[in-house]
Amino acid sequence: MIPLAPSIQEKSLAKPIFSRAIISAVAMFKCHVCGSMDSRRELVSEIFQIDGKPVLVENIPAQVCARRGEEIFSRETTEKVRLIAHGKKKPIKSVQMDVFAYA
Repeated sequence: MIPLAPSIQEKSLAKPIFSRAIISAVAMFKCHVCGSMDSRRELVSEIFQIDGKPVLVENIPAQVCARRGEEIFSRETTEKVRLIAHGKKKPIKSVQMDVFAYA
């Protein structure tokens, strides 16, 4: 456990300075690719394939590994993105996309 301040640890009825959710998120981050414990919060965009159709979701809150750039999403964020991508929300815009074959 991360010590917040001596007065908080000594007084069981004192309110913590930081929310436990924030402390847990910061203390528990570990990149699953490189093992780094350093991250930053960012809003990212991702393209998903839903029934063969590309769907872009913008401004997704993520923890991003400071070393490799790997994006990690909370369970709540993942569920919200799943609902959005499967049509539970109307798109804010539509865009045309060029498609290229690698081979």
